[in-house]
Amino acid sequence: MTEDPLESYLNGLRSFAERAITARGTWQIIFEFLEMELRAGNAELAALINWRQDQMTAQDRAEAAGFLTCGFFAGHSDEFRAAVYLVSLEMDRQRRAIKLRRSLERYRQSDPVFSSGAKMLGFVSKRNEMVDARELRQERRSGLLAYGTSFVKVSGLLNPEILSFVRSHAPASTQIEVRLDPDYPGGPADPPFASYTPELPIEFLKLIADVPLSRFIQTRRWAVPIPGVGATDARNFAEYFAAGLRALETTAVHDGARTEIYFEEIEDAGGIYIDMRDGGLRERTEGPVLGRMIHFDTESKASSAARDVTLIHLDLALNVYDEGASRARLTTELPQRVEASRRIH
Repeated sequence: MTEDPLESYLNGLRSFAERAITARGTWQIIFEFLEMELRAGNAELAALINWRQDQMTAQDRAEAAGFLTCGFFAGHSDEFRAAVYLVSLEMDRQRRAIKLRRSLERYRQSDPVFSSGAKMLGFVSKRNEMVDARELRQERRSGLLAYGTSFVKVSGLLNPEILSFVRSHAPASTQIEVRLDPDYPGGPADPPFASYTPELPIEFLKLIADVPLSRFIQTRRWAVPIPGVGATDARNFAEYFAAGLRALETTAVHDGARTEIYFEEIEDAGGIYIDMRDGGLRERTEGPVLGRMIHFDTESKASSAARDVTLIHLDLALNVYDEGASRARLTTELPQRVEASRRIH
């Protein structure tokens, strides 16, 4: 049976996305990777681009018009260069999806992160998701961590400033575990990144010190209004269309003396595009919904001031809702729960 041309194109995108991951150390932006492949005479890639060129619409050409002013892929026709731009974006979406799946997998002994020595395997959590941070030294609040004479790095899903803050303020006896990039050090890994987040000022902690716990555990839902539907302003516009933010929810579950608190920020990763036919903004329906969750529990009373609250545990998790679960999560409020398709702490 002959493969459907569109399916063949998508399979080709996935194949090149995996090659781009393998060659990650040789390029900074995805255009560089494709340019190297074309210069090497990669006929398979040229065929993908030619097929995409044949399918281009007026909207595709308008979307790619700004790209044509840059210097990439010189020597090719503008039509071919526009197709390369579209292929680049579509392939990079595949690359990010593959990287996300990899980031959510449980650790394996063969992962490059453990190449610095078998001893680190002894620091892996019982669910093979995180690593005990006691033996790791953070380099200047960045994502780079030293382990003996070797280096590992914080997962790209976690701002390294969070690790820096927790280690600076948690009691010395606190057990701290961190999610490390399973592919670093290794070719497929993105390079370590610095934290550009300003240090949280001590004045902030003083500000909330006397706020009662009850103020933090009220069940509530904040949804970013869709511009044009509700009250709009520039911030809402940016949060909805640029950042993909859909909701920030909190809920508390009481079980006897213990109270569990959940915060979840909902991000729709489907993406937004401009419809060139009428200039309107449209929402893509493909792609997962991401839930960035904070979960903690305590036996402190709801009337306790924040400074007096002792947490039994605190963790961060990334929930990924695929396909049917993604639409369900966007329309289901806490405390009702939608089972995540995949999740990692």
